Amino acid sequence: MMRESWRPSPAVSCWLCTLALLAFAGCDDDEPTPVDGAVLPEAGVMGDTSVDGAPDAAPDAENRADEGPAVDAGPDAAPPLTPAESPTAGPEDLPGIADLTQPAPAGTARAGRVDADDERITGVEAHCRVGDFRLDNAVVALCIQAERSYGQFTFAGGNIIDAIRVDPAADDWLDGDYFREAIHTISLGEVSVERMGIVRDGSDGGPAIIRTIGTAGGMLILQGVLPGSFVPPPVPVVTEFRLAPDSDAVEVLTWVEGVGSVARVRVADMLYFGDQTRDFPEGLLLSDTPALLAAEGQGVSYGWSRPGGALGLFPLVGLDLPVIATQTDQVALRPVDTALFRRTLRIGTGDVESVRAPSAEAVELRITGPAGLRLDVEGPESTRALLTDAGARTVRVVPGTYTLTAHGWPGGAASQEVEVGPDGAEVAFAAPAPARLNISVRDDGGQALIARLDLAGPAGQRLFVRGTRSVELPAGAWTLTTSRGWHYTVDQRAVELAAGEAVDVEVALEEVIPMEGWAAGEFHQHASPSLDSEVPVLDRALANIAEGVQFMVPSDHDVIYDYAGLVQRHGLADELAVPLPGVEISPVFTHIGAYGLPYDAHAGAGGAPPLPVEEGGRWRNRTVPELVAEARRRGARLIQMNHAREDSGLFVHTGYSPDSPIEDLPADRFTADFDSMEINNRTRDTCRLLADWMGLLNQGLRVTAVGNSDSHNVGSPVGYPRNYVPTAAADPRRVTADEIVAAVQAGRVTVGGGAVIDLPDGPQPGEELQIDDGVLPLRVRVRTPPYAAVQRLLAFVNGRIALEVPVEAAVEDITDFDGVIEVPVERDAHVIVLALGDDSLAHIDPGSPVFALSNPLWIDRDGGGVTPAGPVPVDMLDLPMCD
Repeated sequence: MMRESWRPSPAVSCWLCTLALLAFAGCDDDEPTPVDGAVLPEAGVMGDTSVDGAPDAAPDAENRADEGPAVDAGPDAAPPLTPAESPTAGPEDLPGIADLTQPAPAGTARAGRVDADDERITGVEAHCRVGDFRLDNAVVALCIQAERSYGQFTFAGGNIIDAIRVDPAADDWLDGDYFREAIHTISLGEVSVERMGIVRDGSDGGPAIIRTIGTAGGMLILQGVLPGSFVPPPVPVVTEFRLAPDSDAVEVLTWVEGVGSVARVRVADMLYFGDQTRDFPEGLLLSDTPALLAAEGQGVSYGWSRPGGALGLFPLVGLDLPVIATQTDQVALRPVDTALFRRTLRIGTGDVESVRAPSAEAVELRITGPAGLRLDVEGPESTRALLTDAGARTVRVVPGTYTLTAHGWPGGAASQEVEVGPDGAEVAFAAPAPARLNISVRDDGGQALIARLDLAGPAGQRLFVRGTRSVELPAGAWTLTTSRGWHYTVDQRAVELAAGEAVDVEVALEEVIPMEGWAAGEFHQHASPSLDSEVPVLDRALANIAEGVQFMVPSDHDVIYDYAGLVQRHGLADELAVPLPGVEISPVFTHIGAYGLPYDAHAGAGGAPPLPVEEGGRWRNRTVPELVAEARRRGARLIQMNHAREDSGLFVHTGYSPDSPIEDLPADRFTADFDSMEINNRTRDTCRLLADWMGLLNQGLRVTAVGNSDSHNVGSPVGYPRNYVPTAAADPRRVTADEIVAAVQAGRVTVGGGAVIDLPDGPQPGEELQIDDGVLPLRVRVRTPPYAAVQRLLAFVNGRIALEVPVEAAVEDITDFDGVIEVPVERDAHVIVLALGDDSLAHIDPGSPVFALSNPLWIDRDGGGVTPAGPVPVDMLDLPMCD
């Protein structure tokens, strides 16, 4: 259930952006503008006037809209378009520098192949793999991915995916990456890299150069939404990445050649600076033409520019996508023409000022204040500055009146004006001193706990505490709420924080609902590998632990991320199990969880099945049955149908209803090959999904019900709801992939949202049993934390309510119900027990109702096996949680 504001899935986002691009097609310049170092042909040879591969009519892979009429080869034809610079002479076949484990010496640049893990760049956004390329000097280091992409944007690689500042004295000098990737497209088509390699390794004292060679074609992410649209002409493309000794900037040069007939193209760079960076400038509009696009990380910053000109923006701005698309100038190419497009990526020291080129009229503005203070500088020019450890920073701006505003300062908001004259200026910025909170969290036995800390006061935020944590905050009155999911108590207290002073807080949390022989886990949540989530992957792992989740099954959109490797690297393997890699396959219609797929860094998107396929020169999307079959072929052990009652969900898309035969559903859209389905994700759909699920059970489709958070941000907690599977491990965090798969396939799973249901004396969910008379006696136990309660139990037989039992327990009771219920069963049936409470999880997940659900027991009344009831009506609950 997404309790954050709705955000479109990546597929829907791309569908929206595609519509925006189609609308933009009528807004292009009538005439092309010059490209760097090139002479344009006369306007008369431009040919087709459609924009950048956007179709004039229905999408058709054979209607490549950038292609124009044949070239006029007559005596009056314009001379060939020839760039002022050609690709570097020589093949791209040098072996490169063998040892990349030590920093490059000053005065040198180098290129090499990453041959071992200790040569990979690391950091919060690092994706560098063994087999990728490195480009280094004594100032910066970059990773350029090999021919196959790690991500879900493109099939191919050949682009910058990591970039850091180098501190040669640091032991971890390869750490500190905040850069996600820069994708270089031809008219929104990707370049299929056919070969790449090292042209210059820097050993001659000059720049190090890596080159890619390929052909323009359809981009993975766009072809997965509107196949056949935005397919550029198959023009040859060469890109070189050049790094000079001691430079903090890498030059990106792209040559595009014409083929066949006139092709009107541009290079559009999709910049994904990284989810943990601060963008500059903020709030861009499509009409803006900034000279610089920048982003700041911790200790590193990035600036993208085009030498000698402003950056045009492609219409992805304003669509809440994590990328900024810049467009270079546009050019019409004949077979005799070649165009060159130049761009620069500068890697700075942590602020915008370090990647910005001051104007010739700029003077110095020296700013002093607290070390680590980040300031927005707004006036005739704009920049952002980070004060050094010495508490000072000099920026270069033109004279005028400027407003300095603290940016993200933990002491609180502050601003002041300064007048910068022809000789410059100096200003001491007065920032409020922050207070410091030191918190430690332990269990009732004194062991350190990873816990969630919610802070309410002058500012609100959610943090994760790994036993102890120190955090700077604005002075004032604060309420601290410390929790570890609903299996534990909650600590809430008021604290007064004074500026410049520290307060120590010690918290003890008690586990009140222990789970012996069962492990609690989640099958659906997102982090930064998903295009619609900005949660750092480490924070996502910590969030699971802090909510008491013992195993997580990753499910990012259309990409498999190595969470198992992540928890191992960060020393969390004893706290959280990640035994099953996974992905959420996310076409426009129907989202599919595929779990057990092996992670493969070089298989493209980590090994996730791509949505589109190209057949005979035409693009099409795989159908849902095809995607499921492809996931199975790649090794998926479990298939889960996600939020099937969402507008684009499986049941809406296929017209399914609980009393309709599944055999009548369209075979190109529906498949019965899934092991589980979500009955609680978005709470409003729970009543419909319960009925849908029981309708499938009635038809003999033994699908296991699961509940998941589908969390996309830190404010939406993971683990509500969660799933309980049996394990033989003494520590449930040692649950295995085989145990999880076996439990889901057998239906031996219970679901809980603020409550835990179990059948202590058996039988267990998923089991078949025979009863001699028409009554099933069943011991049911329901437990809740001392701040939540259930009010009733419902027993369903073949989808109809057969028994309702009121529950009268005090809210502070842990065991709300423990007794035998007698469920009337007259024929072969499946029996389900549901516990319902109010929305009393205020401290854990405000507004979320308390509930718990068992998967079915299968009852054989006549000894001849369980005969399904068939597509018969079922009861649909009318609950406050359901819309």
